[in-house]
Amino acid sequence: MPGKKKLQLALIIIVDGVLIAHQQMSRPTMMYVRMVQDVDTFCSHPWGRESFIKTITCMKPLKFVRLKCEDPIGAMVQLLKQETLRLRGFPFALQLLAYQAVPKLQSTIPIPFDSRIIMDLDGPNLPFYPAPAIL
Repeated sequence: MPGKKKLQLALIIIVDGVLIAHQQMSRPTMMYVRMVQDVDTFCSHPWGRESFIKTITCMKPLKFVRLKCEDPIGAMVQLLKQETLRLRGFPFALQLLAYQAVPKLQSTIPIPFDSRIIMDLDGPNLPFYPAPAIL
């Protein structure tokens, strides 16, 4: 495969699989595939902003739509009551921003019992992290 094609493929994987992730199984978005034909334009696109918007949209209540979503706030409350929540986009960036904005946050998050890194893990499970202390 020519070097240019490898670069284009890598850019699509990074954007669709990490920055604008919206599915467990990554499938290339045709809009991004078309955009990568011009690598310079693709690289100058504001991906951080697009990823942020994707992440924020799944963190706010739906709009009121008659017969479809009568109680958007109630629907959001039910969503937040679940044990897990899937965020879209690149929420890791929000975590880094939180650590920068609230330095004390780092000291309240305990060291994991299992200090191996992801590359050292045998199975699909991540190390166990105890719940952070209340500030």
